[in-house]
Amino acid sequence: MASDMAGQLQSGNACCKMWKEKYASLEYKRNALRQAVNILQPQIDRFQAENANLRKAVKSGAGKKEADEAKSKLASETLKFEQANKKLEAETEGYQERKRVESEMAKVEEQRKLAEANGKKVLQEKCRAENLSRQLEENRQSVEELQKEILEFVSSRNLAPGGQVDNKSNPEYEKMKDRLQSKISNVKVEEPKLVLELFKESKKRFEIEKQKAIDEKKRADLDIAKVEEQAKLVEWKEKYASLEYKRNALRQAVNILQPQIDRFQAENANLRKG
Repeated sequence: MASDMAGQLQSGNACCKMWKEKYASLEYKRNALRQAVNILQPQIDRFQAENANLRKAVKSGAGKKEADEAKSKLASETLKFEQANKKLEAETEGYQERKRVESEMAKVEEQRKLAEANGKKVLQEKCRAENLSRQLEENRQSVEELQKEILEFVSSRNLAPGGQVDNKSNPEYEKMKDRLQSKISNVKVEEPKLVLELFKESKKRFEIEKQKAIDEKKRADLDIAKVEEQAKLVEWKEKYASLEYKRNALRQAVNILQPQIDRFQAENANLRKG
């Protein structure tokens, strides 16, 4: 029996020893795991914090992206509306300026036509004066020829006593008298005076019309210069309006985007602080 008890004790000690060894091994592994956890816990905490920050950033970035897209679309539509409005105002102003310039050009054209009409009238008066002058010269020559023929006729005939022409002894006298009277009737004594007066009046009117044509030309030249200056002013206004429009559009874009830029800068500063 004693041997049986000894065998049981030895068997029980061996079993306890095995369990003790397993427990010791398990406790060792547990302590090692606990130490590993203690060593890795700060890194795990840092990784979890970074993961949380990343999830927050991703979530915030998605919402920000949608908000940015909406704001960008709104800003784009606003700019389009402002651009269309500015363009319409510029076109309206340019149209009014062009209409005014066209009206001035029409006035200048009327003055040019008037100057041409006055120029034609001047030429007509000049031609009329030249015709009257030529007619006056022809009448003067006719009178001189008549006077010459009378002197030749008188000097070619025999004179009766007392210095009178003997009409009875000169049968050709009546024929010559009739011929001279016919020429005299065609050239009246008053006609040269009348022609001279008409010539002087025509010359006077010619000078008046000539001066009027010169004045009209000067006025037309001044109006043309004025219209050209107005056209240059319209072109300068259109260029200035285009530049001002672009400047206002850029200023409006900056004003629209400035809050978004400020918010991005604040978020960036907060992230750097975190």
